[in-house]
Amino acid sequence: MSSLQDRLTAGLLSTLVAVFAVQWLLVSIAIEKITENYVTSRLEHEIETLLVALDVSDPGQPRLDIDRLNFVFRQPFSGHYYRVLVSGESLRSRSLWDQEIAISALSTGDARELHMKGPQQQPLLVLARGFQKNGLELTIAVAEDLSPIQRDITEFQVRYAVLTAAVLAALIFIQRTIVRRSLRPLRRTRADLRDLEQGKVRRLDESAPDEIKPMVQEINRLIAVIVERLRRSRNAVGNLAHALKTPLTVIAQISQDPALRAHRELKQSLDAQVHTVRRLVERELKRARLAGEGPVGSRFVVEREVPPLAQALRQVYAEKTLELDMALPEHHDFAGDREDVLELLGTLLDNACKWARRRVRLTADEAPGFSFRVEDDGPGVSDAQLSGLAQRGRRLDENIEGHGLGLSIAEDIVDQYKGTIEYGRSRSLGGFQVTVHLPPQRAAS
Repeated sequence: MSSLQDRLTAGLLSTLVAVFAVQWLLVSIAIEKITENYVTSRLEHEIETLLVALDVSDPGQPRLDIDRLNFVFRQPFSGHYYRVLVSGESLRSRSLWDQEIAISALSTGDARELHMKGPQQQPLLVLARGFQKNGLELTIAVAEDLSPIQRDITEFQVRYAVLTAAVLAALIFIQRTIVRRSLRPLRRTRADLRDLEQGKVRRLDESAPDEIKPMVQEINRLIAVIVERLRRSRNAVGNLAHALKTPLTVIAQISQDPALRAHRELKQSLDAQVHTVRRLVERELKRARLAGEGPVGSRFVVEREVPPLAQALRQVYAEKTLELDMALPEHHDFAGDREDVLELLGTLLDNACKWARRRVRLTADEAPGFSFRVEDDGPGVSDAQLSGLAQRGRRLDENIEGHGLGLSIAEDIVDQYKGTIEYGRSRSLGGFQVTVHLPPQRAAS
């Protein structure tokens, strides 16, 4: 169970169930005890009535004045019974019919309270006391059927249990409502994190409860540190690329020194290494130009970012006077890092501009995520070369000056976003075609 709300609900539910169960048990016991005490007091009153109604003036012939007794004692199986033991004689109520109350004689002052089965196997509460009247020892036992009272107690227990369950359900509902409202700041923070991942915001909203505010502030601090480190890293790469241009030019001039002509292998190796480093430098400089001044980690807005990219490429390939056709959806953005997508588009468009004769076309779809197609009217590639593109790191144009690391850069970025990239021949322009699909980048719910 990973949900805080479920944990709190489970904890409260188990606690309330235990408390209400103990309360229900104690209330039931208390009700039974109160009821039994009430019945006992009534039985004591009936014993006193029987004692007064008992005539023992003739020791051999004790009798009861029936008129003084309650009518229920004369009604068969009425639920109210008595038995009197005196001088070896036993007087019993008519309500017992031919049954007996199994009670033994008690000494004067003794009392006994017990439960037993009645004439119809109903539960009876029996109260027996020993007396002395006119010098004679006698025992009076009075019993009452507890069935009606027990039915009332059972009905009360059921109603009390239903009421308790209703109160328990109401408390759980109230508790879940309170917890849900209390967790709203966490849900807002989660939404802010999703917006942060998608580049919609630069930091989390710190208007949070005191319990989570330190965490939000720490996340914002870490975001600032990471963004600053990324900015410094990218600036350092760009600065390094600029700094290497002059030494590379000097080394290239040295490689043309007539003294190296006698060392052909050394000269060729030196030229190759200079060429490789120069391609890397040009790639970083071109990436910096394409990225522009946008904030680090911001989301990629198609209609805002692509036109400046196209304009930069027109300037780079101004001598070719290329036609860059763009079909872009309106109000479409992609929750990916702006510089990653710019580098992906820049690499593919740069490759198309390099090989194109007159036209380059970029077509983007409105599908979720970011799907686009780059085409040119250049010579294209053969079927054998298309199959070779499936090999990681294979570059068709690595001998073209200034191309950088080629299509492998695009493949790495596409893999990073778990997308797909396909190569083929453009049906409309006749040259090379690259189709890319980057799926929506959603935060975990």
